[in-house]
Amino acid sequence: MSLFGILSLGSQALLTGKRSIDITSENISNQYSDDYSRQLIHQEDLVPAGVNIANIERAFDNSLFSRIVSVKQQVSQGQTYSDILSEVEALFNDIHGSGFGEKITEFFNAFNDIAINPDDISARDKVISVAKQLVGRIRDTYDNLVSIKSETELAIKDNIQKVNDILTALAKTNKNIKAFSEDKVRLNNYLNQRDRLLRNLSEILDIKVKFKPDNTVEVVSVKGHPLVIYDKASTLTTEEENGELKVLINGAKLTDFFQYGKIGAQLQAIKFINQKLDDLNDFTSVFSASVNKIHRNGYDLNGNTGINFFKISADSSKTYIDASNIDLNITDPKQIAAAASNKYLNSDNTVVKGIIALKDFNETTIKQSNTAIASTDTFGGGSFDLYLDNQKVVTISYSATDTITDIANTINASQDLVVAKVYEYPDGSGNFYLELYAKDISKSGSIELLNDTGSFVATIGGISDKNGIFNNAEETALTTGTLTIGGINYSVVNTDNYNLVKNKSFSELYNKRFIVDIGFKIETTKDNLENNTTFLNSLEDKLSQISSVNLDEELANMLKYQRAYQSAAKIISITDELLQTILGIVK
Repeated sequence: MSLFGILSLGSQALLTGKRSIDITSENISNQYSDDYSRQLIHQEDLVPAGVNIANIERAFDNSLFSRIVSVKQQVSQGQTYSDILSEVEALFNDIHGSGFGEKITEFFNAFNDIAINPDDISARDKVISVAKQLVGRIRDTYDNLVSIKSETELAIKDNIQKVNDILTALAKTNKNIKAFSEDKVRLNNYLNQRDRLLRNLSEILDIKVKFKPDNTVEVVSVKGHPLVIYDKASTLTTEEENGELKVLINGAKLTDFFQYGKIGAQLQAIKFINQKLDDLNDFTSVFSASVNKIHRNGYDLNGNTGINFFKISADSSKTYIDASNIDLNITDPKQIAAAASNKYLNSDNTVVKGIIALKDFNETTIKQSNTAIASTDTFGGGSFDLYLDNQKVVTISYSATDTITDIANTINASQDLVVAKVYEYPDGSGNFYLELYAKDISKSGSIELLNDTGSFVATIGGISDKNGIFNNAEETALTTGTLTIGGINYSVVNTDNYNLVKNKSFSELYNKRFIVDIGFKIETTKDNLENNTTFLNSLEDKLSQISSVNLDEELANMLKYQRAYQSAAKIISITDELLQTILGIVK
């Protein structure tokens, strides 16, 4: 081989060594860089002699990375969802005084002192004070839930902007990957950038990634809507619909389809918060309607009756009472209606005991007639005895022309302990039934109609227990539409919430819908998060074994390439000396 050939061979080796050193230096400098995949140098012999870099391989596994992207979405969803649920849980944490479960019990217990001394002003003041605290806690809880919801909606909008920025950057990276496919070092850097963007995107959005043969990627949404196709990126937007935030991709509404990533978690959290707002409103509606119905039947110390205990706050534009606007209608302790009769205002505690009985709602019953009759039916002349708590209250006489409404009016006019009302069945049949309940609601189950000398009791089929204080028509109105009592409208979104109170108690509704339900959600979410995090760490470890920089290995490579570089430099130096010697001889 000529000296010039040796010089060329040395130069080639020198350039190969320098490039190998540069790549190894880049690996070492990125030892602690996230999303950096080390570059493997593959050298080859040249024919007839010499050395060259055949390929610069990026140490990576697309299949493993795809699984990481998928699991990372679930981990991000679990963490975000758990954080928001923890904020919601804190609102109902009675241990730290932020819930109102204890205030429910305090509210009912406060009436005990009035039951002992109906004219005790200090006892009445305590009831007003405790009621204000309960109302304040309910409204604060509602406001805080709305605040968490609003903050979550703002976070979604921020994340939408981040997603759009990432999608735009991915489209640009795709273009660069294709443009610099022959420049392995720059290509690998763009691939690192691509993977970093995909990781960031997977934390925010529920996506699916497809790796193309040319190293570009296609990204689609959970329902297959294209997000990035080569250098084209879609745009996510939000809009308000009936007061709720909706997420759109190129105009298509996909709000209900997102599962994972921060946005999926935030959308699920908003849905859950809406459920808790409905539950809170249902609790407030049934609670206030129950207390008001009983309280309106009583007389206050001034001899007034028909007084609502709760009202809609003056600053509310709503036509129905809920957790956002419940307010105390009683401002003067004398306005609390404790007596069932205006004859014993200072000593009668009948109505107050009825309110206390609401604490255990499942023990509260009213009486209803069993057979439907027409409003014009008559029963011949006769009389029957009205009993309460095994004690005869009064004998009711009725004439041959009296209807069921006439007899109910006679019952109400003859005594002060039992209330009689006539209602039409809500099934539209046009038939009617009789309802009886004691002003001391806890004794309603003991009402009896005995010793009828006519046909009235037999015609109405006698009376039987009905759980709760609302009759059929009121229940139907409350659970399917709007119930109006004393000029205030009430409604329930979830019928099961009313049934929980009807069959259990207000505390049961509070505990089940807020304490248990939220706690179970958090526990389940945290369990899934722990499992997914463990799985993600395992996948990350496997990829790290492939892609991460091993400093010992890189230092060994650096030494090897430096020695090769030095050898090439020495070949060039010696060849140059030989050439100089030959040129000197020629002279």
